[in-house]
Amino acid sequence: MAKKDRNLLILMAVGLSMLLVLRDILDVSISKYLFLVYIVLFMAVAQYKVMVHMVCFILPLVCGLPGTYIMPCALGLLLFKKERVNLKFLLSIIILMLLELVASFWYPNQNLTLIVQYVSFASILLYLIYDDTAIDNLMCVRMFFLGTILLCGVIIVTGLQEAPDNWLELFEKGQFRFGQTHWQQGTGLVLNVNANSLAYYSAAGFACGLLFVDQSIGKRKLFWLAGLLVCIIAGFLTLSRTWIITVFIILILYTASKLRSPKQFLTLLLVLAVLATVAVVYFNQNPELLAGITTRLEDTDVEGGNGRVELFFQYMDIYSKNIRYILLGMGVTQYRAISEINSLHNGTQQILVCCGLVGFVVYMIALVGSVWGACKGKKCAMIYWLPLLAVVFFVQSIQFLNPMMLMLPYAAGVYALKAGGEKDEELSHNSGH
Repeated sequence: MAKKDRNLLILMAVGLSMLLVLRDILDVSISKYLFLVYIVLFMAVAQYKVMVHMVCFILPLVCGLPGTYIMPCALGLLLFKKERVNLKFLLSIIILMLLELVASFWYPNQNLTLIVQYVSFASILLYLIYDDTAIDNLMCVRMFFLGTILLCGVIIVTGLQEAPDNWLELFEKGQFRFGQTHWQQGTGLVLNVNANSLAYYSAAGFACGLLFVDQSIGKRKLFWLAGLLVCIIAGFLTLSRTWIITVFIILILYTASKLRSPKQFLTLLLVLAVLATVAVVYFNQNPELLAGITTRLEDTDVEGGNGRVELFFQYMDIYSKNIRYILLGMGVTQYRAISEINSLHNGTQQILVCCGLVGFVVYMIALVGSVWGACKGKKCAMIYWLPLLAVVFFVQSIQFLNPMMLMLPYAAGVYALKAGGEKDEELSHNSGH
């Protein structure tokens, strides 16, 4: 990347970070239109590849930005700057848009804003994963990770600012989850996600962070370790069981991929022993934190997880009894109003129920096809698979299409795979000489 392009990217990211900190942590009133103008101006003057990196930085932050305006603007600029638009993308988004418009005829309340928001978010996702431009894919993952660190860091700080004096006691009982309380207060346009969504982004960030810690040395490794720690803290404070399971699986996969010699095995054991010792000492000094996790593991409500199987079958029962639902879906933006039950808690099922068989096929061609295209004929190391695996695993216990921002981390997973493919090609080229 040219120096001027890098400087422009850094300026945009640092400036946006400062604006978010001023607004959310220091409580400075900043108009949403200032954010809109600031972001769009940077995207307008940036070259195409730099703009893609800017979009990746924004993906985790749209929950606190005027995304309904930013995403259509970003899509328009991407299409304008692209010499040739992918026909698969155009056909896919036209079909998905038509499906949502057809479903809207049966909605109890017409809300064009929500439809525009869904179509623009889906368009950004499909555009990014279908884009075949030669780009610095690792930089895309890096910018997404930096945005995720900012999201987690700001919510940790604001959560502590707004927490009651007895928050540790409530945390111990599983009654205070970072993200959830902030979400329920609904304080306006701020970085604002519920506990499950925060845990989801934390898990995706954790997998991305492992990639950069693994691939860096010296001071850079320390920087990425610090970012990784922020994601871990945010995920832990959500008391999400899916987060614990996802992180555990990612660690097992990462560990298995690194055990290639006795020396590496002993080094890993040493690191794990040190981490375990630190954890034991810390939890002994702060038993409320460990008690919060154990309380959540024993929780029996829907948000806790034990009602999700019942929800799965309730939705399948409604879906299977209506031929329109089977083919075209209930619609994405108001499926809860149509079903009159709680939110779906399985991302794959949400695609089927909301978009029907037609939309499901469109999404699967895009989601699975992008993965196939990224690693076809290449040997991607496991470390490059981790971001995508974290996303795919986690969304099986939450949503994917609605809330709309939950679909966006999938793009980072695809970019990580593309980066892994490039690394394999580089190694093959060097070995050929």
